[in-house]
Formats: sequence, C-alpha cells, structure tokens
Amino acid sequence: MPIKSISIDKSTVFPPREKNRILADTLTSEYLQELITFCQVAKQGYALCICNIPKSREDLIFQLKEKLELEGIGLYPAKLQAKDQSLGKKLRILLESGKFKQFKNSHEKAVLSITGLDDTIREEEKEFKKRPIALQGINQQRDYFRTLPFPMLIWIPEWLAGKLPEFAPDFWVAKSVISECLSAPEIINQSISQMSGAEIDFENVDEAKRKIRIYTRLAEISKDKATKLNFLLNLGILHHKLADYHKAEELYQQGLAIAQATDDKDGIARSLHQLGMIHQDQGNYKEAVKKYEQSLKISEVLKDKSGIAYTLHQLGNIHCFKGNYQEAQKKYEQSLKIEEELGDKGGIARTLHQLGMIHEAQGNYQAAVKKYEQSLKISEELGDKSGIANTLHQLGIIRQLQGDYKEAVKKYVESLKLEEELGDKSGFAKTLHQLGYIHYLQGDYKEAVKKYEQSLKIKQELGEQSGIASTLHQLGMIHHNQGDYKEAVKKYEKSLKISEELGHRGFIARTLHQLGNIHYLQSNYPEAVKKYEQSLKIEEELGDKDGIARSYGQLGRINEQQKDYKEAMRKYLIALSIFKELGSPDAKIAESDLTRIRKKMGGKAFKKVWKEIVGKESKKRKTDNRDKKVKTKRKKQRR
Repeated sequence: MPIKSISIDKSTVFPPREKNRILADTLTSEYLQELITFCQVAKQGYALCICNIPKSREDLIFQLKEKLELEGIGLYPAKLQAKDQSLGKKLRILLESGKFKQFKNSHEKAVLSITGLDDTIREEEKEFKKRPIALQGINQQRDYFRTLPFPMLIWIPEWLAGKLPEFAPDFWVAKSVISECLSAPEIINQSISQMSGAEIDFENVDEAKRKIRIYTRLAEISKDKATKLNFLLNLGILHHKLADYHKAEELYQQGLAIAQATDDKDGIARSLHQLGMIHQDQGNYKEAVKKYEQSLKISEVLKDKSGIAYTLHQLGNIHCFKGNYQEAQKKYEQSLKIEEELGDKGGIARTLHQLGMIHEAQGNYQAAVKKYEQSLKISEELGDKSGIANTLHQLGIIRQLQGDYKEAVKKYVESLKLEEELGDKSGFAKTLHQLGYIHYLQGDYKEAVKKYEQSLKIKQELGEQSGIASTLHQLGMIHHNQGDYKEAVKKYEKSLKISEELGHRGFIARTLHQLGNIHYLQSNYPEAVKKYEQSLKIEEELGDKDGIARSYGQLGRINEQQKDYKEAMRKYLIALSIFKELGSPDAKIAESDLTRIRKKMGGKAFKKVWKEIVGKESKKRKTDNRDKKVKTKRKKQRR
C-alpha cells in the first residue's frame, strides 16, 4: 500500500539586499513593459494586474499612463466603490457618459484602468462561505467584458486573485493575460525569504505557477552567478513539487554547472541533494544514494549541520522504502538530533512522520499514531499544508488497517483536498490508490478499479515506479478475487519485476504472498508453500507483523488441507496472537480458522493439542527472555 514519505529540499542562502534591489527595479520595468505591450496589441479583452500595495499600484498606473501617452494611447481610470456590486452596470454607465466619449475621441486608442474590485466584496462576504455578489456578477458577465471595443486593465490584490479560480472561474479563465505587478519591497522580501532558507511553499497550483513565473524572470535577469544559482534551485524545487521531474532535473543540472564552474562547494552540495531527490522520486535509488552521499560528504567538510540533517533524512527514506528499518531509524534519529539542536520545527515534524512510518510498517500502530500526531501538531502550527496532507494520509492507513474504514475515508478525503489545492500529483495519486483499496476491501470492485486506474495513469505520467508496482499489485488482486487467475498473475509478475528492480522488499513479500494464494486456489500446494515461505522470510527480516500473521495463516490452511491439523492449529494460533496484538480485524478470520479445526479434530483432541502448543510457546518465551537478560547483562559488564 502506498505510504507517503516526507522529503526535504535543501534551503539556500540569500544574496545581498542591494542585488535584490537591482533585481526588483529590473523586474518592475519588465512588468511595466508587459502591460504596455498588452495595451498596444490588444483590441479587446482584459488583463488581470495583481498588485498588493495601493501606493505601488498608483505609481505603476502613473508610469504606465505617461508611457502610453507617448504612443497616442489614453489610459482612462475607473474606480469601483463598495456600492458598485455590478462591474457590468458600472461599465454601461461609463460608456454612455460624455466624458468617456470625449476622452476616447481625443486619443488614437483608449484603455480602461479599473481599480477597487476588492472594495466591492462586503465585509461579511470575506470569509467566502458562499460566492460574493460582485464575483457572481463578473462571472456571469465575462463574455460582455470580452466584447467591449477597448482593452481593460483590472487591478486586484493577491488575496482576491487567489479566490477568483474558485468563486469566478469563468471570469478567471476568460482573461487575456495575468500580470504580477509586485512592488520593489515585495520582490525583495520574496527573494530574501526564499534565499534565506524558508520553505519553497505555495497554497495552490495558481500560486505555484505564479512563483515559477517570478523565479524564471529573476533567474533570467540575474548577472551574479551565486544569485542565479539560488534562483535556479528554487525554481527547480517548484517544478519538482508540481511533479515536473524533467524540468526540475534540468534546472538542478544548470545550478550544479554554475556551482562547479565557480567552485561553490555549498552550491554543489545543494544541487547534488536535489538531483538525488529526483532520482529517488523516479525509483532510481542507486543513483539517488550516490548523489546524497556526495552531497553529505561536502556538507560534513563545510560543517553545514542543516545540510547534513537534510541528507541523512533522505538516506533514511531510501532505507525505509527498501525495508531496512533499523538503518532507516538510525539515519532519522541522527537527523532529528541535529534538527532539535537547530530548532528546525519543519524538519522535526518531517522526521517524526518518518519514524511513525517505521512503527507502522512493523505493526506498532499505537507508537505510529503517537509520532504522526506529534508531527501533525507541528505541521498545523507551521501552516504546512503538504506536511498535514502527508500525515493525514498515514493516519488514514492506520485506521484502515484497524478496520475503521469510515474514519480512514475521512482522513483520505481531507488529505486529497489539500493535495489537489497544492497540485501535489504524486500525493493525489497515492491517496486515490488508498480510496480504491477501501472500495476493494468493501467488495466494490468496479469503483476500486476506477480509482486504481486513475491513480495508475498519474503515476505512469510521473514515472513513479514504486507507485506503479503498488497499483498493478492491487489490480492483480481484483482479477484474483474475480477468478481471472491468468490476468492476476500477469499483473502480479509485472509488479514483482518492478519491486525487484527497486529493491523494495516489502512489496516483493506482498506479491510473493499473492502468487502463493493463486497456487493455493489451484491446489498446487508445493508451489504455494514455496511462495509463502519466501514471503515469510522477508517479512520476518523486516519485522512486518501483519505480513507474518497473514503468511502463517495461509501456511496453516495448506496444513489443514493436508490434514496436518496439529501444525495448522499452531500456525493459526501464531496468526491470531499477532492480529490481536495489532488490533487487526483479521483476528476474526484466525478465530474462525481455529473454530473450523476444532470441529474437524473434536473437542478433546483440540484441547490436548492446544495445551501442548501453548505450553511449548510459553517455555520458548521464557527461554528467549532469559537469553535476552543474559545478553543485556554481558553488554553492561563490557561497558
């Protein structure tokens, strides 16, 4: 089942304020030129001009007016008041006014500059529980705006721009162009916040695309190599978070080339780390580890604690994915120690999440929930939507494993909503997969297949090999349950091949188990036992309690078919004990298996074997505990 690891992007250092000021002035000039070009070329339609600071907007309009006058183009101002709930009505009144007609006749071309749309949103409407009247109006009138015989500039602040895709979608889509007219202080702050180690984050896809446009411009006009490197890496991270891996890798490689050319050791380390993340997300773990280790070596030489923590975390993710939980835990704890020393709350939240995943994989659900809730609390305090979505997803999996499907679905839907807002395609695909699995568990195969195929399509587009393997496995299970064993084996073998290439032992064990199930149903018991034992061996090495219990249960069924009731009973008891420890609903299946064996053996014989097995297990546990105490005592004596 898809688990959601949290990865860490390496932060960067900010360039001097003066460099940012030069970039700001250059970028403002470019914005102004963009608007001039629109006014010169457009005959109709409207441009949305995003500008947060009223004084900056006034300055831009003044400069724009002066430059357009030289071209014979007049910029006519129209200010909306709070009472103007209909922009269309305001424009009709304006068109009929003699003042506007006179203005239009005195210029070769007229452009309308509209401000105050944000003032038409009433105070009680600003919570956006429903569509504000003014936005409802512009949404309905968008065709009218597009047919007016002159172009328009509609000035709005960023907070309103963020609401238009949802509350005035037709108006938003019908725009001719969008221009982010940030003020100089905003550009400087935007640059400093990202260059000083702040998260490259965004509220929704539109904001991410907006930031991409800003950083693309900044990277293009940056003359200083170190500054350009920072912008390229930040731009790469934005594309990476939107799952555009090819573009992200291209930008990271550009950053690496600049860092190597200027012998910028820190830049080389950061670029290598980001390239490692790309390889990891595409399932190329060998190359990812190579890049991480190169990055880690440089960070250690530079004594960059933050860089060391980030890369240790990523190496932990790869060990976790491959089922090397002991090594993964070691890396996470090393990372967590540094994060706590640095007071890096975001890093602490991510590493707690990963430690929760190790507990979950080993069947320690109570410990997993504890870590997830600690992580979730910090993510909520930080307003980290991505972290919140990831942890809600994992809490959904825990509820699912415990049989509480209603609560699981609730968590998945909450996670899905955030992933959709953030444009997190990878997370969206994983959560669709989990919703498909819930439908599968409830026997609604048609809806399960629909969700799996939606998930698989996204994963194939992203090239996420581990996700593809997981969903192929689940589609195999549906064919399996419908009795189409040939198609089921086909899907399982495709999944197994990918998992073996990736070295994902957990997935390998699950698919071997399912292949064993098909051999069992076809009464090919020797081959079934072979597959179950291969699966069980991996599960025991990984400490996968749920998998161990399932494999013992299936091996017990083969013993039962072969009338070896004593051995079947022993295996069913082991399965029951583990399922009860996990709080799994599958404990009822093990109880049912034991009830069936009792009927076949008879009550007296069943009790006799029960006492014999329980006695042996009790004696074994005492011996194991004694040996453990002796080993602990010897360790203390050595110290």
